[in-house]
Amino acid sequence: MKLEALVAKYRAEDATRLQQRLEYFHGLKSFSTVIEDAALAKEPEWSEYRKHPHQWRLQEAKLKEVAGKLLRQADKLRACRSFEEVFHIVDLARVPRFGDLAVYDTALRIAAKLAQLPLKVYLHAGTREGCKALALP
Repeated sequence: MKLEALVAKYRAEDATRLQQRLEYFHGLKSFSTVIEDAALAKEPEWSEYRKHPHQWRLQEAKLKEVAGKLLRQADKLRACRSFEEVFHIVDLARVPRFGDLAVYDTALRIAAKLAQLPLKVYLHAGTREGCKALALP
């Protein structure tokens, strides 16, 4: 499948769900709830999942450990003025088995509350492999 077809497929099938998830996190009233729900990969009530499928294999104890670390950084997170700043704080809070995708997803959820979405592309294990397969730089 060509890159253009993959992008069209994503826009048709997944972009709306992502936008709805980001709006869910943006609309939460309590910033501590945003941090906790983001770290626990909690899905909105309308979702068919309790936990986001990207993080379904992660142990609840690991997610709670990251949530605790991030809750202690709430003031720093609230003061972030870019996605990159949020990402950096979440990355520093990682624990074993809380990998690149979990860091990105958690940062994205928190950044959605702050209206600080990424301005560049972040590649984690799966997307890195996809870019290699498509021979992208």
